[in-house]
Amino acid sequence: MVRRGTNDLWDLISRRESRPVSKSDGKGYVYLLRERNVANNATIVKAGMTKNLKKRLAQHDQKCPQVIREVLWYRKVTCRRRTEALLHLHLEILSLDRPRNVCLTCGTRHIELFTFSASEIPRLVRRLKRMAF
Repeated sequence: MVRRGTNDLWDLISRRESRPVSKSDGKGYVYLLRERNVANNATIVKAGMTKNLKKRLAQHDQKCPQVIREVLWYRKVTCRRRTEALLHLHLEILSLDRPRNVCLTCGTRHIELFTFSASEIPRLVRRLKRMAF
């Protein structure tokens, strides 16, 4: 997939922020998980949302048990779906890549994965802690 331009992504963020919140949206959590790729020193970050964080993490471990994950960051929010969509757009701007490959472990095409340099992860987490979603 061709990488979307930063200006296009900022336009999407602006449009998403101006839309009314869906009636199906609700309280929950947004989170970042880290998956390491030692071969190229890249770090894969998975961004997601859930009503129950503990249950969701267990589901990830059950679906892809070979992948070792670390919770980098999470936040309780009032509109989990909207916040996740905005988080994905912000991460796409900041990331090196947004691969949409089929997972060799579970066979799912994950669209919520982002590639970062391992050295950028601490800065990313600090930035997310300061952001208002």
